[in-house]
Amino acid sequence: MTSNPKFSLILCTLGNFTDIKNFISSIIHYDKGFVELIVVDQNKTSISHFFDEIRYVGVIVKYFHVNFTGLSRARNFGLNYADGDYIAFPDDDCCYSKDLLKNVANYFSNEIDFLSVNTSDEKDTTKSLVCLPQVRGEISYKERKSVSFTLFFTKRAINLIGLFDQNMGVGAGTKYGAGEESDYIVRALHLGLKGVYFPDLYVFHPAKESTGFFNEELKRRMISYGGGYGYFLRKNFFVLGYIIAFKAVIGVFWRVIKNIPSQFKLKMAVYFLCGFVNGFLKR
Repeated sequence: MTSNPKFSLILCTLGNFTDIKNFISSIIHYDKGFVELIVVDQNKTSISHFFDEIRYVGVIVKYFHVNFTGLSRARNFGLNYADGDYIAFPDDDCCYSKDLLKNVANYFSNEIDFLSVNTSDEKDTTKSLVCLPQVRGEISYKERKSVSFTLFFTKRAINLIGLFDQNMGVGAGTKYGAGEESDYIVRALHLGLKGVYFPDLYVFHPAKESTGFFNEELKRRMISYGGGYGYFLRKNFFVLGYIIAFKAVIGVFWRVIKNIPSQFKLKMAVYFLCGFVNGFLKR
């Protein structure tokens, strides 16, 4: 672990004026100099005042009100201003568990280039946006064990990997509304970097897909997520290897079959598949 470590948290936000306050509350207690918050505000109207309290207690806030959208583009923009030892990409609707960053800093060593932690819904810890395993292990092509907001990278790793693929991610202006973090991890592993998953640490995030209520918004999200996953697999097919990539493709179709008993889950799987086909074929 680096002595006197510093975290750069790149927070990209659009249209969220409630949950973001919860995130701020979850990092406000850290010592001065331990955290810098890089805010990329994509709202039409500035929300700079949201961060007045955290500035007052000594947290470094680098605030940018930009005139573009796209999550990957915003993260790339924020990376230009990150000078911490460790870098993370929290969602604007997530929040950190108590002392998460101190625990993450303790887990980093010279042998680890990046790590992932667990996630659950803060209000109902039996639910989660993505179900991650409860066993610690290395991150690999086959088992990526992460989503973007659970990942932490060393500055060195970020410098080696580079920027996110701006064709992918929410708001990219393409059909590929997800998969940018999987692409980033695959690129890291391809460079020989080591990642480890720690299930005992948590980032809280609303389990939006666990409501049991299917609507047009969820339909669009599933199509977009599927498109991103399809694009990711097509892009990294040869890097992942035929066996892993082929199993991943089969898994998308199997998801439809296994969810036939549940109308809600079946609809999600079908629309994810529709998006996946378009993304994989790059249509």
